[in-house]
Amino acid sequence: MNISTKTARKIARLARVSLDDAALEGFREDLSGILDWMRALEEVDTDAVEPFSHKGGDLLSCAREEDVALSPPSPDALLANAPESRDGCFVVPRILE
Repeated sequence: MNISTKTARKIARLARVSLDDAALEGFREDLSGILDWMRALEEVDTDAVEPFSHKGGDLLSCAREEDVALSPPSPDALLANAPESRDGCFVVPRILE
């Protein structure tokens, strides 16, 4: 599947990845290749394959770790990856007039 440069730029922006034009072209080619592989997997006949939930069998056996309370991150750490913040809060686009 051939992804357009416009679509690759939008995906990079949504992922908060800054790419120059050369890197964007490589990113676009990589995404196109991944989607080609996914399309090839759709053609594989899996009718005779039994479904499984986990390679180890019992999923609940993996979820028996002790709960440990951690101190919450600082507000500055929480806002570090926000595209925009003001007065210690996330700034989001207005959706109501």
